[in-house]
Amino acid sequence: MINLNKIDFFYEENKEIFKDFSLDLNEKSKYWLKGNNGTGKTTLLKILLGVLKVKKGSVLLDYNKKKSLFIPSTPFYEPFMKLEDFLKFYLNKVLKLKLTQKDVNEIISSLDLEVHRNTLCKDLSKGTIQKIIISPLYTKFDWDCLFMDEPFEHLDMKTCELLKNRINKFEGFIFIINHKDHILYDLDGFNVVML
Repeated sequence: MINLNKIDFFYEENKEIFKDFSLDLNEKSKYWLKGNNGTGKTTLLKILLGVLKVKKGSVLLDYNKKKSLFIPSTPFYEPFMKLEDFLKFYLNKVLKLKLTQKDVNEIISSLDLEVHRNTLCKDLSKGTIQKIIISPLYTKFDWDCLFMDEPFEHLDMKTCELLKNRINKFEGFIFIINHKDHILYDLDGFNVVML
């Protein structure tokens, strides 16, 4: 499904992040990428997403991008939109999921966002914004691949448990970066990739 063959990547000359690096990732498998800060975890994720191009080597990305979800480590939001409006914008305009108001209401309820429905995004906590960013996992859309960079960051324990349950039930491909080891040790079937 994904193959990196002897790739080189750098942002600046003589400061290589990857040199002759190879990696094979199989369809419907789960991978947990671990490594110290600055080892290139997010850079690797961006290569797997096709956002960054390698300087040398070959890259095969054989997955359906329209059925793939990326959860970023730094949540984005529109500060002067209300939570409900931003949620609709994110799900229907950015991700093009075409959800109904009933679908949006179910997501708001399942992620315990009702109290913040009419709050401006600029006034929400980081954890509440992160709930919006993980919300596509709670739609009925049939995702094939999940690429997640620190998805548990800023989430309260209840939402972490909800997310862990969702990940455990997911039957497709997962590639996750996460520093909170204690969270992922509870998850089933992950292959560890070390950088």
